[in-house]
Amino acid sequence: MGRKPRKPATPSEPSSPPSEVELPERWSVQRKSGLVLRLLPGEALDGVSRESQVPAHELESWKRIFLEQGTPGLKTRSDPEERDAIP
Repeated sequence: MGRKPRKPATPSEPSSPPSEVELPERWSVQRKSGLVLRLLPGEALDGVSRESQVPAHELESWKRIFLEQGTPGLKTRSDPEERDAIP
């Protein structure tokens, strides 16, 4: 008799475009300072922003804080190492 029509295969997980990068929920001090250190010698802000998917205003803020306070200034209250250091 007749065949049953086959259902098209559906992927178990939606695929993301190859250009899409998995972003961390929070940026560690090391990752923030790494981006800032790319900006200091003159790498283009828009290029670093586009590649890291961090808004340019945020990168500029991190750079300003880094220059004023160093890496301790880049810590946030939600960073585990800072939570552990507070009595």
